[in-house]
Amino acid sequence: VSTALFTGHQIKKNKLKIFEQFFNQWLYNILQFDKRNLIVGDFNVDFKKSSKTSCKKINNIFQQYNLKQIVKDFTRITNTSSTLIDLVVTNCDDFTATVSHTPKISDHSMIKINIKNEHYNQNYEEFCIRKCWREYTPENLCAKLSQKLNTSTTTTINTKATCLHNALISTMKEIILKKQVKKIHDNRWYNNQLMNMHKERDKAYVEAIGFDKSDDRWKIYKKKRNEYTNFLRKQKSDFLQNQIETFKLQPKGLWKVLKNLYKNNNNNTCFEKYILFDDGVCDEKKIMADKFNKFFVESVKQINSSIDESVFKEQYEKDLQNNAIESDLIFTNISLNELKKTITEIKCESGLENVNKKVILDSFSVIGDELLTIINLSLSSGVVPDIWKLSTVKPIQKVSNTIKCEEFRPINMMPICEKILECVVHKQLMSFINKNNILVQQQSGFREHHSCETSINLVLNDWKHHINDKKIIVACFLDFKRAFETIDREILVKKLQMYGIRGVTLNWFKSYLSNRRQVVDIDGVQSDEIVAELGVPQGSVLGPILFILYINDMISYLKYCLLNLFADDSLLSICGDNIDELIQKMNEDLSKLFDWLNFNKLKLNVTKTKAMIITNKKNVNQHQQIVIQNEPIEIVKNIKYLGLIIDNKLSFSDNIDYISKKIAKKIGLLSRIGKSLTIWSKITIYKSIISPHFEYCASILFLSNNKQMQQLQKLQNRAMRVILQMSKYTSGTYMLDMLQWHSIKERVYFLTMCLLYKASKGQLPLYLLNNTKKIRECSKYNLRRGSDFRLPSYLSSSAQNSLLYKGLQKFNKIPIESRSENCLSGFKRSLAKYMKEEKQKNMTHLIKS
Repeated sequence: VSTALFTGHQIKKNKLKIFEQFFNQWLYNILQFDKRNLIVGDFNVDFKKSSKTSCKKINNIFQQYNLKQIVKDFTRITNTSSTLIDLVVTNCDDFTATVSHTPKISDHSMIKINIKNEHYNQNYEEFCIRKCWREYTPENLCAKLSQKLNTSTTTTINTKATCLHNALISTMKEIILKKQVKKIHDNRWYNNQLMNMHKERDKAYVEAIGFDKSDDRWKIYKKKRNEYTNFLRKQKSDFLQNQIETFKLQPKGLWKVLKNLYKNNNNNTCFEKYILFDDGVCDEKKIMADKFNKFFVESVKQINSSIDESVFKEQYEKDLQNNAIESDLIFTNISLNELKKTITEIKCESGLENVNKKVILDSFSVIGDELLTIINLSLSSGVVPDIWKLSTVKPIQKVSNTIKCEEFRPINMMPICEKILECVVHKQLMSFINKNNILVQQQSGFREHHSCETSINLVLNDWKHHINDKKIIVACFLDFKRAFETIDREILVKKLQMYGIRGVTLNWFKSYLSNRRQVVDIDGVQSDEIVAELGVPQGSVLGPILFILYINDMISYLKYCLLNLFADDSLLSICGDNIDELIQKMNEDLSKLFDWLNFNKLKLNVTKTKAMIITNKKNVNQHQQIVIQNEPIEIVKNIKYLGLIIDNKLSFSDNIDYISKKIAKKIGLLSRIGKSLTIWSKITIYKSIISPHFEYCASILFLSNNKQMQQLQKLQNRAMRVILQMSKYTSGTYMLDMLQWHSIKERVYFLTMCLLYKASKGQLPLYLLNNTKKIRECSKYNLRRGSDFRLPSYLSSSAQNSLLYKGLQKFNKIPIESRSENCLSGFKRSLAKYMKEEKQKNMTHLIKS
């Protein structure tokens, strides 16, 4: 790691105040906080007399910059005096200093400085660069932009986009200034009043020292100490409660606040110090950024080059031509109101170079017309501005406290103007896709009305049906290596053409995918640009939908297996009576799939691809292995899929344990901070970071048995005791009544019935209630319960424990008037009323019995 060495000398006749000012400014200008700093010199201030004002003032400056003086012995010894005036000051623990009195330079002793470690891993985060938004106002922004923006002389789309981009960037640089902030006391609740109380407390302590404990001075000190402590706790509590109120509707934001306030100090980001690359250690940020950029791009190229050529390449290319649909997608221009609505609907608030969604909306009166012109010109000409195709990548650790470059994940950020353009295109593209039913129904990723819950239920409903028929199910969970980044763009263009994207629209996508550059940013230091030739743009709006179009034809090359897709999470399954026949057919389909993957330049990660045999039979002996290209696939008893742990008996007991561990950690955090919060703040935290774990895929938890439900209920009881500060002997029912909450079982039931209501009204994918009919559709008579769903003829208890049986059975018991509600909110009100009435009936029945 590099060391920055500085030398200095204070002339003895200098006034201390003048030297203080100069020295403070000098340190601010020359210190390099990402390196080991070493300052040596004759300060003419005796550091052995630490109580002297001159020594204290210099030492305070050292502390302000996280520096410490490491010389301990006298450095100048004469016949009449011994002083420590030659100092060695550093910001790390790697240096030691020893004084040697022979030989001397004049009357000053020699100082030897040693370095302990070759690679320094000290935390340099005592200082940081913060953005100052004090000068930012919409009026100031619009005034400066009006001066810079020139809309009359520009004609081409690239020139227009560049002018707008440069005007926004330069204006924000003028308004948003950067300043260096010390992080030692970076507690936002610590204000001037607390600082004064702190000083008064310390002053009272100094005055009390040396007197008996019964003296009044100690009483004054204790009073000051208690006042300071109580006010500090109140300020911290008020600050936290304000943060909770701010992020109460944003669980991610709230969780980030809580983690920052109560984080472990050992979890520091290490890439700011040094990173280990293939050619050695690097600590210079510019070089580090260049190496990261090269690594991210080259690693994808290596994966791509390692993929073999497809055996049936010509056949696949013929299929792309023969399966083309007749309809064409033609982009239409948008209005100014539509543009503003699109910007408002963008979920991501952040942006590059301080140009974010808020800045665009605040300046819309000035830039709106120009931005609309550029977007409509892009749609009509089939050209995406080059300035918008530069993305910024930030390396984020995949493994905590790592220094290896391969253990960092690239996080891409796009210019906000390109995101706006992509949102406009995405809306028109998805409308075309849905109108022409282009996507296979087995694909649940990045589609409206689809979710992980609907995708898992599609698989489970099929598996439960086969379990009822006493079949064996073989499932294979595929894992791809960086699938979004290895896509071949030429093949993607051909597939877009097959799906009806032609002419100017196809030219737009060609322009969108070509000449895409990226830079890596590390603490404001950027690498040189590199062109990314593979994959769909990461962090983009169109990337996910382009990917699912790219793999949309995968299912057509499978002969035996069923395929379930959620973006790149792919699951093959096959059922039958003979395990060896099933494995043989699975291997045959995997072989075809492997060749399809080779043609499409997608790499299968065989070591992470797992298989599972699902059956209720006790003895299933297999004599064959599931293999891909002669590589065996591990058969496991449980696996994580779409956030759930699926086991080979479909009992989901492992999933309950997994959820319980996650919830217990969050309850532990709530318990640590709960004493300084109000009940309402604790309820907000519960609903933001704990309750979602109980509610994720509620229709799967609905199938849990009573023991599993009790396990989850105990966790909710623990959380309620923390919120209400009740003892462990307090009844869970009593606490539920106090908070007016549903129990876990009631909440899961409520959410599952809402899911079935939306499915019955056609608000969810049709496959969710596939092969189910209402009684009136199966009978020629007008029956009283004709609107009820007819239950499948399942005989085994395992099959009956499914959404299509147990779920519909419960759904049929809900009053017809409730199920006939026209909107979800009306159904929820009716369902809550029905649940309350049923609960009261059960209580009355228990009392009578």
